[in-house]
Parts: sequence; structure tokens; C-alpha cells
Amino acid sequence: NDQMVESATAKLAERVAAEPDLPAAARRAFRETIGRPPTSIELDRAASYVAGDNSRLKDLGWLLYNLDEFLFIK
Repeated sequence: NDQMVESATAKLAERVAAEPDLPAAARRAFRETIGRPPTSIELDRAASYVAGDNSRLKDLGWLLYNLDEFLFIK
């Protein structure tokens, strides 16, 4: 876990935590990392993963940054 990734995930978590609720935060995280809204399944999984604990938003960012969609430009 490079310091750059740690910094990027912390900044992402800070930005999305400003959203009014978890679904809005997850939608923003998806838009900012992979440029599209989450599917309903992805939104459910993100909500389940974070489970009301905003400290897990940083980990959600880490997960999104590691998706193939983020890593490979089509």
C-alpha cells in the first residue's frame, strides 16, 4: 500500500463522506473513481460493506481503485 494510494483513498473518503447519506456517498465514489454510477447490486454491496461505519469509506475507495475498470482504460 503505497503512500500515494493511502493519500488518494483518504481524500476520496473525505469528499464522499460529505454526501447526505450512504447511497449518495457510494454513487459519488463510483463516479469519481470509475466514471459511472454503481449498478443496483454494486450499490447494495457498497452499503453492506460500509454498514454505517464511515471509517470504511476509505476502504471502499481502495476497493474501487483496484477494480479492473479503474486499472485498465478501454
